[in-house]
Amino acid sequence: MLVGDFNAWPDSRAVRLLKERFTSAYQAVHGKEPEKTWPTPLLRQPSAPDWTLDYIFISPGVRVAEANLTFTEPGASDPVLYASDHFGLAASVELGA
Repeated sequence: MLVGDFNAWPDSRAVRLLKERFTSAYQAVHGKEPEKTWPTPLLRQPSAPDWTLDYIFISPGVRVAEANLTFTEPGASDPVLYASDHFGLAASVELGA
C-alpha cells in the first residue's frame, strides 16, 4: 500500500506508471479519482487550480471495501479552518481478497 501526496494529477506519467502495478483505492470504489484533493479553502489562493494530487494505491490481492475523501468540512468555530491544504483520503481494505 502506498499513500500520500504524490504531487501528480491522475493523467500524469507518474500516476499512470503506479497504476500499472497498483490500484487506486478511491477509483476502485467510485470509478474515477476525486474531483480534487487540493486545495482546500485553507490555502486561500483564488488562482490555485483544483487538482487531485493525493492517492491510496493498493497491491493486487487487496480488496477495497470503502474509500472516501476526509476532512472536507471546516472547523466548527472557523469557516475557513481546515485540517490541511489537502483533503484527506481514507480506505477500508480486506487483505487476501
